[in-house]
Parts: sequence; C-alpha cells; structure tokens
Amino acid sequence: MFNFFKSKDKKSSEVLANRNGAKSLISFLLLPEKTAEDFSVIASSIAEQMNINLKECEVEITDGVSLSIHTGNGSILLYHMPAPIPNDEIADVAQANIHTTQKVEEALSHKSHYILTVLVPLENRLMAEIIRTDVTVGILKISNAAFVFLRDRTVLTPKELYIDVCMAVQDLPIHPDLWIYYGIKVEGKEISMYTFGLHTFGKRDFEILRCTSVKPSEVSLLLRNLVFYVLQNNISFSDGETIGGFNDENEKIPLKLTTGEFVQNDVIRIMWDLQN
Repeated sequence: MFNFFKSKDKKSSEVLANRNGAKSLISFLLLPEKTAEDFSVIASSIAEQMNINLKECEVEITDGVSLSIHTGNGSILLYHMPAPIPNDEIADVAQANIHTTQKVEEALSHKSHYILTVLVPLENRLMAEIIRTDVTVGILKISNAAFVFLRDRTVLTPKELYIDVCMAVQDLPIHPDLWIYYGIKVEGKEISMYTFGLHTFGKRDFEILRCTSVKPSEVSLLLRNLVFYVLQNNISFSDGETIGGFNDENEKIPLKLTTGEFVQNDVIRIMWDLQN
C-alpha cells in the first residue's frame, strides 16, 4: 500500500504543473451491468487502499458519469462508458490470455466499462505501475467489475485473480502476471513462448523459440522468473550475455538481440536450444 498520492499542501499552480507533466496509465474495467456504481463509495475505497485523506484532495463526482481525485502529487480519473468494448477485441484477447480462456463468454457478456486513468509525475515506470495497480485494487474491492483490461499489452485479468495476486505479496508489489502478456505456441514437441509489455517499462521483451529440451511449464517458469528479475532490479540484457540454466546452475544460456518473431519490436531471444 503506497501513500504517494498523499497531499503535501502544494499550491494549485504546482499541482497543475505536476498533472501536465504526469505519466498517463490507462486501464479498462469491464462491468456486467450498463449503469455506473456509486462513485462516492468507489472514492472512499480508493482512499482507503491508497492511504490518502479525501478531505485533502480535490474530488469531483458527476453521478453516473465520472469521478476525479486530484492531489498534490497526481490524479485519478474514472469515467463510465455505458457500452461494452467492441466484442471482437475482447473475444480475441480473452481467448489468448491463459487466465481467461475458460471465461470468454463471461468477458463478452459485459454491458459497460470504466476507463481508469492514473496520472503520476514519475520517471520510474515501475512505481507508476505499482500505483496504478493499487488504485485498481481499491476499485475492485467494492465494484462489480469482472475483468481488468490493459489494451496496450493485451492483458485481460479476472477480478478475483487480480485481487488475490495483489493481496498475496503486499510487501513486494511487483506483479508481472497482471502487467505482462505471455504468449505460448506448442507445435508437436516444439515450444515457443514470448512476452509482450516489457517495452512499456523501457525494457525489451523476451522470446524462446522452438524449444524441445524442456516442458512448457518449465519454459513458462523461466520466462516469468526472468521478467520478475528484470523489473525488480531494473536491469536490461544485451546481445551476447548469458543467464543460468533451469536444471543446471552451471549451464549458461546465451541471449541474442534480434527482431521478434511474435512482436514487432526488437527482443532478447533466449537461445535455449542452440539451433534457434
């Protein structure tokens, strides 16, 4: 739980300057009903989660339409759209995300959605993401929203999983499974896996191609551990570096900077099977 938004009694001109230079993070929360919920209740839940005093903030509520919370250090904007996100987009994303492949129909049945924008004047992209996640948890705790959708990373997460992941490890609030898309492709005995979303943290995404030496679960675990390590330590790998092996600590797996096979950006390819 972070109190970054706590007001520090800055002048309004300084607050405005902060907002204008802030980083904007946008999420979509899918609702099963067409009407908005009580924004005053949502505001109180966000304040409790973020450890801020609403009396020290500028709070504006337009019933059934929007909520805005402005502090000396950032802004939270929540806008209700009384219509679903185009179903083709949600269907594709739900089918592709490992946590929603069995929830496609539920995701498609949403009737409206919230657009959540969190503005924070931070160069630290990880901290900005942690703040956005904390705000989202504050909303989900009292909202009927069923899914959180990060359009820029094609990540769709069910509400229950989102809250469970965040509450499980509160002292280390780095949650790549909520922030990063993991794609996997299995063809016979060949396994390929990649990430999409690390570029939003200023890092290169990873990919492993046509690996035959390990199980899909082992490939997934290695990739998730590597993503967590990169975000936690704010490091970037370069072409020609190596990482430790999965089953043998003495094994050194080379890394290669190359054009991604599954994403448009340059990626770090993990050369688990040297024929790749």
